[in-house]
This record gives sequence, C-alpha cells and structure tokens, in this order.
Amino acid sequence: MRFTLSSLAAPLALAITILVPGLALQAGNPPTIKGFSPTSGRPGTRVTITGTHFDSPQRVNFGNNLDAVFVKYSDTKIYAEVPQGAVPGNIRVITSAGTAHSSVPFNVMP
Repeated sequence: MRFTLSSLAAPLALAITILVPGLALQAGNPPTIKGFSPTSGRPGTRVTITGTHFDSPQRVNFGNNLDAVFVKYSDTKIYAEVPQGAVPGNIRVITSAGTAHSSVPFNVMP
C-alpha cells in the first residue's frame, strides 16, 4: 500500500503496517532509483542501477516496459541487461512495495 501527500514540495511515500488479528503484514519501503550507468547502450549492455530498497525486486524494465534479465542485485544495486527491442525511456524497478522510475531516460542505441 502506498500513500502520496501532494501538498508537500516533493511526494512522500509512507510505509505502513496493517494489523489483522493473528497476522501482521508489513508493506515495506518502496524502491527509489538514484542513478544508473552507463546512461546509454545497445541491447545486451549491462547497466548498474543504484538506489534504495531493492531487496525484493520482481521486475526491471526499460523504456517500453520490456523486462530485463537480472545479473545480480542487492538492497542498493541492481545489474540488468538492456533487453532486445527496448526503446529509449525511463528505467523502472518494481518490487512488492512499489515501483521506482528513473528521473532521466536511458538512451537505447541501435
């Protein structure tokens, strides 16, 4: 579950705990993308994505929502390969707690 407060200068994501008798679920912290390198490349290029809360990535995709293959990940770093057919656009990291979008696009080269 994610809440955004639009009256602030920047959106604020909140982690909440839902209590159910006999069961406690933690929504967790949504991921953030702080940067990536390189900023352009051809399909097959290995891209290092840095950020926070990458502990449970479900998908990483480029430009036109094509899923990338993960080479390796940690809570703050993901290594992904640009998929065949990707187009220039933002990188997204999807976890069980939310989706992060890069602030600048990745430039896919022919």
